[in-house]
Amino acid sequence: MQWVAHAVRNASPQQFQLESALWTLALSGELVERQCGKRRSRSAVGRVMRLLGFTPQRALYRASQRGPVLMKRWRDEAYPAIAADAKRVGR
Repeated sequence: MQWVAHAVRNASPQQFQLESALWTLALSGELVERQCGKRRSRSAVGRVMRLLGFTPQRALYRASQRGPVLMKRWRDEAYPAIAADAKRVGR
C-alpha cells in the first residue's frame, strides 16, 4: 500500500505507461494489478485509496456552483487552449 501511495503522490499515470494524465480509481487499480498481480474491484481500490489519505476531487463541480460565468469562460476559452498545448507536446 505504501508503494501505491508513493506512486500516486509522486508520479503521473503516464510514467507507468497508463492512458490518462490524471489518476482515477480505475488507473490506480490497474497499477495495483501490475505491481501485485491481483485484480481488485473499484470499490476495494477506493477503500484503500481513502485509507491512504486520498479523496476524490470535484473541482469542476464546485467551480461551476461558485462562479457559473467564470466557469463557462474557462470551459470555452482557457481549457481548449490548455488542451491544444497538451496535444501539441504529446501529453
